[in-house]
Amino acid sequence: MLIVGTISPRKNIIRMIQAFERLNQQEVSLVIAGGINNTSKDVIEYIKRSPLRDRIIVTGFLEERELSWCYRNASILLFCSLYEGFGLPPLEAMRLNTPVIASNITSVPEVVGDAAYLVDPYNVDQIKQGMYDLLNDSALRESLTKKGQKQYRKFTWENTAKETLQAFEEVLSHRRSK
Repeated sequence: MLIVGTISPRKNIIRMIQAFERLNQQEVSLVIAGGINNTSKDVIEYIKRSPLRDRIIVTGFLEERELSWCYRNASILLFCSLYEGFGLPPLEAMRLNTPVIASNITSVPEVVGDAAYLVDPYNVDQIKQGMYDLLNDSALRESLTKKGQKQYRKFTWENTAKETLQAFEEVLSHRRSK
């Protein structure tokens, strides 16, 4: 399983690790791919004390090619943040056919639509259940992967540029008509 993002409290990594510990499926590891900074200390200390610390890998910052490899080889992307302004990792995972478990709060549900398994990020048991369901239900994984292929296309740079241009044109048109 994969977590992508800077290791900080708002990313909710400790609860995701707790869910991973409760899941305790021997064949699964947890990879945390993200930068380490001055807010990472509590997470790093928690990992050092975890009974599953040998199955938790912290990569630090990854180049795009390395991160793409992680997405393609992950069973699940965990994106159970407490706060996100937008959230690119779920869309990147969807583009590479990786199913997503995501927060049901802030902007995340709008970004992922119905293409992710949504959980309460404060509820460790819900996160664990999402992990269990996606690891053990191939029909669910396939369904979310197919939905993800449609969902990520809504947020391409080309679509963003078109919508931005359209907004500028509407503003200019409105100003001209005054």
